[in-house]
Amino acid sequence: MEPMSLQRGALLVAVAACRQTPRGLLATMRGAAAPGAFMQRARLEGVDLRGADLRGAKMAWSRLRRCRLTGADLAGADLFEADLTRADLRGCDLRGARLLGATTRHAVVDVTTRVDVEIPWSVWVGPHADLEDADLQGAQLDGVDLRGATLDGALLRGATLWAAKLSGAFLRDADLRGCDLSGADLTGADLSGAELADADLRGATLDGAVFDGADLRDALLPRSRRTLI
Repeated sequence: MEPMSLQRGALLVAVAACRQTPRGLLATMRGAAAPGAFMQRARLEGVDLRGADLRGAKMAWSRLRRCRLTGADLAGADLFEADLTRADLRGCDLRGARLLGATTRHAVVDVTTRVDVEIPWSVWVGPHADLEDADLQGAQLDGVDLRGATLDGALLRGATLWAAKLSGAFLRDADLRGCDLSGADLTGADLSGAELADADLRGATLDGAVFDGADLRDALLPRSRRTLI
């Protein structure tokens, strides 16, 4: 089936048709072609927008909670104060999008999510985020909540994770060289094979953390955990 092409008027009709029923949605916008569409304040909770072309769409104040936006093109879209709570943004192109005031709590992102360099990763990451092999070198992630997140093989060299919540996180084979993890909660985290040379772990909580095969050369450790070296 060819992706449906929705111009402004037709798009609003399709949006109005999207209603939740006990059995799910009555409509889908999967693969919709609607660049530049006017969708301000649209209520699209849970709508399937996978692969949709929404470049430059006007979506300020829209409700996109739990939307499936995998592979969607939102480059240059206006998402001012949009609600993207729990939206699936894997493979989504958000370069040039206006995200001021947007809510991204528990949004699902991974290394294929394309965002501008100036947008801090702390906007996107959350508990149980899938960031395996993600390039987060030098990222400012102070106090971020990454409990239970998957960061296996992630590049975090020189990143700042002061007071970050990383309990139960998977950081196997991650590059954490020179990373600031001071005051971070790493309770039960798995750092097997991680590179932690020159990392700062002072004040970090390491109860139950696994460091099998990790490189801790010249790392600054909490007083009670200096036997890890």
